[in-house]
Amino acid sequence: MANDGNADVNQPSIQVGTEGNDKQAEDPEVIHEEERNPFEKKARKKTSHVWDDFDTVTSKKSRCKFCKQTYCSQVSGPTIQLIRHLKNCVQRKLALGNVEKKQKTLSFETIESDSVNLTTFKYDHVKVREAASHMLIYHEWITVDNASYNDLALKILQGTFKLLKKKLLFGSKLFHVRCCAHILNLMVQDGLSVIGGVIECVREAVKYLVASEPHLIQFSEIAKQLQLPSKRLILDCPTRWNSAYLMLSAALEFKDVFPRYSERDLGFAYVPSYEEWEKVEKVCQFLEIFNDVTNIISGSEYPTSNLFLTEVWRIKEILDKSTEDCDDCIRLMAIRMKLKFDKYWGESNLLMGLGKILDPRYKMVLPGFCFPVIYYDPLPKVSQLKDSLYELYNEYVAMHSQA
Repeated sequence: MANDGNADVNQPSIQVGTEGNDKQAEDPEVIHEEERNPFEKKARKKTSHVWDDFDTVTSKKSRCKFCKQTYCSQVSGPTIQLIRHLKNCVQRKLALGNVEKKQKTLSFETIESDSVNLTTFKYDHVKVREAASHMLIYHEWITVDNASYNDLALKILQGTFKLLKKKLLFGSKLFHVRCCAHILNLMVQDGLSVIGGVIECVREAVKYLVASEPHLIQFSEIAKQLQLPSKRLILDCPTRWNSAYLMLSAALEFKDVFPRYSERDLGFAYVPSYEEWEKVEKVCQFLEIFNDVTNIISGSEYPTSNLFLTEVWRIKEILDKSTEDCDDCIRLMAIRMKLKFDKYWGESNLLMGLGKILDPRYKMVLPGFCFPVIYYDPLPKVSQLKDSLYELYNEYVAMHSQA
């Protein structure tokens, strides 16, 4: 008894925990019934095989295990969007090595020098991408953004070609091509810095609202009272200028909601003034054409090399006109953007010109219209482009004649 008493005095917490554990062991069913909530909705089981390839991020979002792309979906909702993604997911095909059965396409295969055999083949998106990568190297032009480490990497690659005694076409003038979409991004980013304060105010306002569902609900109630269109706020990505344009355009639709919301939520201090909203409206009208150009030259389902020159021509015409705009904000934006334009496109871009004149709809006619607008001294550049076309053609003739 004395020993038991000492145990009770010295280790009270251990004994209490043991009694509780013994109680659970003796009567587990009672504990189970206490933990159950009779009003709680049972979670629906994942019966579709599509969930084998998707991870659940939240109750309303799922992420592909292969390409990490996120989709809005629920366990209790339809999965057709996820199934469609898995059928086209290149990373999944690479990981699983699946080749889907498709209708075969006719092609011609050379057996001997004078005979051709009619055969069939299956289209494989993964193999086409790999072949396209080899063709880019073979035809010797690579498009990268304007980061300094890319310049260094391409210099090393050029040195490798020299060590392998591989002659680059056209004296490697077409080997390194700067990305037009990235140049346009840098150019517009410089212009947007003119209204950097307004953009930051709108960005913080959108961050504040989208971070809380009650905030969004209250904001949308005010929008409904004002009978505004049912659009949503967009938060931009700082490295992509057109996302800032989309954010400003969406926020502009709710410019009357922001001050009314601030009256209900005293913690909301991000309300642009009337003059700042006027700036945003004019800037969005000015940048609309640049957003269209970005979407055109960033296309991935059609050739773009024959589109660059025309779009650069459009940009230069707008910048020249806007540098004389009566609005100080637009004029200053255009001046800054034009400086960046001249830095990257002030000199003749041979690949951009060759891509256009090889388009049978334009040939050498279009450069005669574009170059006087884009360049300060157009005639020598037109002659240089024509000479480059003949020089490139002669190199291809000599190369295939030897083969």
